[in-house]
Amino acid sequence: MGMFTAFSVLLRPQLPKTSRSEQPRVGIGVDPRDTVNPWAVFGNYVDRVVIQCVNDLTPKWSGTLAGFDVFIWDQCYATEQSLRID
Repeated sequence: MGMFTAFSVLLRPQLPKTSRSEQPRVGIGVDPRDTVNPWAVFGNYVDRVVIQCVNDLTPKWSGTLAGFDVFIWDQCYATEQSLRID
């Protein structure tokens, strides 16, 4: 079992349940000059989803998992990519 699989299995029951209204909206916080660039808007959205994941997991897991601060961004980013692509 790979590290990502083990980590996601460990955290799966802990993922927050959010309603549609609580999920990040597209285009929030994007520089108005970049709103015509779909890749800038998309990149901003992905970053905000990952930040929300990190913020949701930090209170519970930062003192429990060794190296949490080193790996959490990559784990949340990989989870976002997997959920979006798969």
